[in-house]
Amino acid sequence: MKTKTKLKTLLTVGIILALGPVWGLLGTFFGMVMAFGHMGESGMGKSELLANDIGVALHTTAVGLIMCPVGIAFIVISCIFLNRIKNGSSAESVATVLIDPP
Repeated sequence: MKTKTKLKTLLTVGIILALGPVWGLLGTFFGMVMAFGHMGESGMGKSELLANDIGVALHTTAVGLIMCPVGIAFIVISCIFLNRIKNGSSAESVATVLIDPP
């Protein structure tokens, strides 16, 4: 695989990871829907079901928030190296920096 293609793949992965808060919000939404669904079915008598569903919602939120900085780092790194390639550095020299940093 060419270096340019690898860097574009890195950029794509970064964009997907940077959208982590959106995925976390989606998981939070589904976790709360499940919590209220269980509460509607069994009433407030089974708090362990409610706590479990709220736990799912909080875990997805946390994972989404953790994904975002990692994705932004991927985007920044790939943009820096793609700009180096566009400005005349050979792909091989950029690959050398990626593999064997100074």
